[in-house]
Amino acid sequence: MNKRGRGVLKWTQILASLVFAMVFWVGAQVVVCAEGDTWRTVSSMGTARHNASIVAVNGKIYAIGGSNASNTYLNTMEEYNPSTDTWTPKANIPQGRDGTAVAVIENKIYLMGGMYSGNPQNLVYAYDTTTNTWSTDIASMQYARAYSEAAVVDGRIYIIAGNNGNGIDKVEMYDPTTNQWQEKQSMPVQTWGHGVAIVDNKIYVMGNADGINSNKVFEYNVTSNSWTQVANMPVGKKYFGTAVVNEKIYVIAGESSNSTNTVYEYNPVSNQWDSVANALTSRDSLGAATVIGKIYAVGGLNSSGTLATVEEYTPPTPVIIPSAPVLTGTAGNAVTNLSWDAVTGATSYSVKRGTTSGTYTTIANGVTATTYTDSSVTNGNTYYYVVAAVNTAGEGEDSNEVVLTPQTPSEFGGDRAIITITMINGLEKEYDLSIPDIEDFLDWYDDRAEGTGDAYYVIKKNYNEGPFVDRRDYIIFDKIQNFEICDYNE
Repeated sequence: MNKRGRGVLKWTQILASLVFAMVFWVGAQVVVCAEGDTWRTVSSMGTARHNASIVAVNGKIYAIGGSNASNTYLNTMEEYNPSTDTWTPKANIPQGRDGTAVAVIENKIYLMGGMYSGNPQNLVYAYDTTTNTWSTDIASMQYARAYSEAAVVDGRIYIIAGNNGNGIDKVEMYDPTTNQWQEKQSMPVQTWGHGVAIVDNKIYVMGNADGINSNKVFEYNVTSNSWTQVANMPVGKKYFGTAVVNEKIYVIAGESSNSTNTVYEYNPVSNQWDSVANALTSRDSLGAATVIGKIYAVGGLNSSGTLATVEEYTPPTPVIIPSAPVLTGTAGNAVTNLSWDAVTGATSYSVKRGTTSGTYTTIANGVTATTYTDSSVTNGNTYYYVVAAVNTAGEGEDSNEVVLTPQTPSEFGGDRAIITITMINGLEKEYDLSIPDIEDFLDWYDDRAEGTGDAYYVIKKNYNEGPFVDRRDYIIFDKIQNFEICDYNE
């Protein structure tokens, strides 16, 4: 959308740059607007112009008409391609104008009203972006008007207020299927040089009410054909640019007492305004349009004259603190291996370890993989691990805890073994045990051979229990003659 100046030069107002950092809650997650909120200069238009109509169609931006530094009405049009950062001349308008309202339906740009020969107009032209041609057979509006604004809801154009020598509050709706205009409920105030934006099929009109730099904002419900006043802008403005990104409205630069570079963001859901990063250049009578989530502020006026310059704005992008990963792990010989699922929005991970459950120390930051090997562990010790996902918003909650105990590798190749113990009286005892149980038996035997440990080893028999609750064999060290171990895999 574009905003209109009065064709006179303004003195630059020097404003301090605002640093934007906003923290808020979404459900149970903290969100930090930590990315974006930056401006940069892109290629200038071929022609400096203010009061031009600026609009985006299919990823291209069109700068239409307006006035030059001599306040001569322009009939030229240029197309900007953000992907190549280039401007290309397009077909001239049938009649040079400035202060026109502009709207898009499918591939057609509708240019409405505006100033010609010092008088507001009610003529409407349509430009076909696919054929680069203008048509003049569009029905004229009921009211002549300039410095107005328009919006499209459900394939119909709503043109709102404007100036026909004085401020007007009239609203008209155009239906392209019938080529007819219909008057709708007037605004609560007379306004021109205002801003218009659409969010959730509701039209928001802001600024310059009743001929002053007003901060009033009104919401129009097309279904009920009614107006409601909502939260005021932080300051009164007119002749600014408006654009919408991610269901938020941006009011860009414009005139307060002089040209400004301040930018405000409105959230219709919370009905709140916030300051965001200032534009690089103070200007009014500019236009603005959105392409792929970026806002372009085009042309306008300031104390240096009519501008051809263009600035690109990347709005703040909400960054959600990432959720907790799901952690798994295995233990080896003097090593533990961790693995977790990738977390959406995470840029890295922090690995934490403790020797008691619930108490951890970070042992690795900035891990970009979803695996981690910890080689600083001792066999036989138990370790408690968690992992947290990290991004620019901060560190998320810890994962589930994984408990790992690294061990000296087994001398056995199987996962179970048959141990046959021959007693000194010739009796043989045979047991089917897991490898950890076999290793435990061998540790006991070695300790006892060195004179330490219990005099006997208990083997719990988990088979043929019959009516018994528990069956155990007590193997007395001094009664063992020899034993044989045969390992196997289940």
